[in-house]
Amino acid sequence: MSREYWDSEIERKMVRKFDFRILPLILILYTLSVIDRINLGNARLFDLEKDLNLKPGQFGWCLSVFYFGYIFFEIPSNNLLKRATPSRWISRIMISWGIMSCCAAAVKNFAGLMSIRFFLGVAEAGFFPGVIYYFSFWYTRKEQATRIGILFAVSLLASGFSGILAYAISHMHDVLGLKAWQWIFLIEGIPSIFFGIVTFFALPDFPETVKWLTSEERAIATKRLELEGTVAKDTKFDRSQFLDSFTDINVLLFLVLYFTVLTPSVTLAMLLPTIIASLGFSDVNAQLLTTPPYIVAFFSTILITYHSDRVMQRGIHIIVCATGCIIGFVLLMVLEGVWVLYGCLVFISLCLYVCMPLCFAWISNNIRGSTKVATSTALISSFGNIGGAVGGQFFRAKEAPRYISSHIIFICLLSLSVITSVILRIRFKRENSRAFQGREEFPKFPEISEYSPAQQKKIL
Repeated sequence: MSREYWDSEIERKMVRKFDFRILPLILILYTLSVIDRINLGNARLFDLEKDLNLKPGQFGWCLSVFYFGYIFFEIPSNNLLKRATPSRWISRIMISWGIMSCCAAAVKNFAGLMSIRFFLGVAEAGFFPGVIYYFSFWYTRKEQATRIGILFAVSLLASGFSGILAYAISHMHDVLGLKAWQWIFLIEGIPSIFFGIVTFFALPDFPETVKWLTSEERAIATKRLELEGTVAKDTKFDRSQFLDSFTDINVLLFLVLYFTVLTPSVTLAMLLPTIIASLGFSDVNAQLLTTPPYIVAFFSTILITYHSDRVMQRGIHIIVCATGCIIGFVLLMVLEGVWVLYGCLVFISLCLYVCMPLCFAWISNNIRGSTKVATSTALISSFGNIGGAVGGQFFRAKEAPRYISSHIIFICLLSLSVITSVILRIRFKRENSRAFQGREEFPKFPEISEYSPAQQKKIL
């Protein structure tokens, strides 16, 4: 069966089923993961450092240690997702991190907070690359950037909402004898446990196994992915694909690209309340002012990723957005005025956060073989999250309020992302040219249709 042998209207309705049956639950889960990841930044403004007797620099390490556990367990987690089935494995991840988040409310000192943050990273490891991998079970290359973009966009709204939620929770100080920061961890952790249980029963695993598709739709869902060289349900672990993930030049370039866009993105998300407060706003108002940058980023992410799918281009969008971020960070260093600087933060948010979904869509589009997709996605995410580990060391109090050195580092990283994107575009263009002139073939893997590799161009 090839595309000309099935009704495009049936395929369109089938994809709509995917959107209504899968996306809402995944969006809720990812929203909870974002809130749980950044709630430490909100808790900081409600005397957490004072109550735990943290010394200068220790809070930054509490932010960073999350990524130590996260990084080391991403690759095994993503490969286990294949065997355990998505509903079981993602459910396990959700329940584990919800428990860890709630436990953070009970910490008494620096050592306790460090331990909880480390195990929170271990618990959450594999969730994000697992979701990207899971999307490849259902959506074609042309459909993925928009869905990944929606995922990120909703997470941005969640980040903005977390500031409003933290503001509301601040009024619960001393309720039941608990501090405001303790309530933040509890109220934002319990829903993760609940939805982890829901996920076990509600998340569909593969198109072949769901009952809400007709037999014709199941056949189309499976075949259209085979024609693109995407994952199949029953593929087993392939050692050669696993090893190839660590030697493929394109994968290594994606490592660099994702690191350079994730580091400023995660750092800004973690420390935005602190950065805004340093401009001269009160701690409470700083929480509220974290919302507008995320609302702007929400709309830009949806629009830009949608356009990326329409024109089937990834690299040029990353180049333009990263360049906009560079301009924004330069303006932060040279302009004056509280509201002008706040406007620069909003502009940076407009350009910055969309780079991550574009990057992961590009990765997912141009890597072949189910084991290689799972391993490469987790490997790239793991390496990129080193940026999260070092992010806690930026924007130190002694740099406030201009944070010149942190801005310069981000300008350098984003400049490298532009260079890396240009190199990847050149490489993919050359690979397409060689392959379609018969001088080189795309790699073939057992689970992929023998015709699909040579028919599919690498997306630029």
